[in-house]
Amino acid sequence: MNAKQRLMEETATKVISRMESCGADWVRSWVPDSTQNPRSMSTGKAYTGINWLILGLNRAEHEYPTGEYGTFNAWQGKGAN
Repeated sequence: MNAKQRLMEETATKVISRMESCGADWVRSWVPDSTQNPRSMSTGKAYTGINWLILGLNRAEHEYPTGEYGTFNAWQGKGAN
């Protein structure tokens, strides 16, 4: 299995798991309010497509307070470590 297939399988597993744990009350829990959509911290552009889904699931899973994502170097450039 290549990396892309592995990522797609992991993503599908996460979605199915969230659906099963919520039962009939299932909602897309990885969908943030519009102010917290996954976006690039360096460009401010919103992620789209599968990146939006993967980052939204990641945010929901780890309960991150923001939808801002960046590379290590980008965060370091903003003074983060």
